[in-house]
Amino acid sequence: MVQADQYLVLDLGNYAVKAGIAVGGHLVRQTSFLYEIPPWIRMWKGPAWWISVRAPEDPLHRWVATRFTQFPEGRIPYLGSVRPAGMGSDRWIAITWAWHQWKVPALVCLMGSALTTVWIDPKGTVRGGTISPGIRLRTHALAGHTGKLPQMTLPALLETYARLEKHWYGGNTQAAISAGILTGYLAEIQKLIEQFLKAVQDADQCLVVFAGGDALVVRPWLEPYLQTLYAPCPVQWLWRPFFVLEALAGWIAALDFHTGSVSDLPGLSS
Repeated sequence: MVQADQYLVLDLGNYAVKAGIAVGGHLVRQTSFLYEIPPWIRMWKGPAWWISVRAPEDPLHRWVATRFTQFPEGRIPYLGSVRPAGMGSDRWIAITWAWHQWKVPALVCLMGSALTTVWIDPKGTVRGGTISPGIRLRTHALAGHTGKLPQMTLPALLETYARLEKHWYGGNTQAAISAGILTGYLAEIQKLIEQFLKAVQDADQCLVVFAGGDALVVRPWLEPYLQTLYAPCPVQWLWRPFFVLEALAGWIAALDFHTGSVSDLPGLSS
């Protein structure tokens, strides 16, 4: 039974769908799935909102769109600039929520089908970000566009990479693929963090959020780097795989959809 103060939130990513139940802006239950919609979502009778980066003709997109309410992203108060052209729903909702929650310059890294980043400067201006293939897409590209390189699953890729220990190279084809893909993926994230810290070096503090399904996958290798990284200002590192869903739940609680006003959250105005 759905309680009166509960609502459903859905984030339709390119690869997986994240879903959660929220109360008062906070997730109390969250999950992710690929194709089969969980029964409790199919039977949901309460309020529900969704965002999607999928094409309108996608079957899951169509199913959700005919049953639940699309989150009105245009109601999010704009910050120091207008929304960058073409910025996806997930990145926009995540970075605006990060600013309104912490009021510090922030970098949000979304690690899913694609590795996407977006950052906001000390004045609250969304400056843009980067987009590149995620871990799975990199493995698919190698296998699909070469004659003999094998397709490696994510578990096999990670297991092989873990056995390399401190070596940056592989002694056979599978190990070389693991070393190349994950070393490159981690190096890209590290470089982006360094560039972000350089851009906000005069700030009193800043925030870096690691979100998406692969955030915890790479944490064992990325975290040691962060512990030794020189930062010109104090950095808060957040590992939140469901951060986009958290942000969606938070905005729904913060915005009054009936009157068009914005509730009393720091930094928000009607």
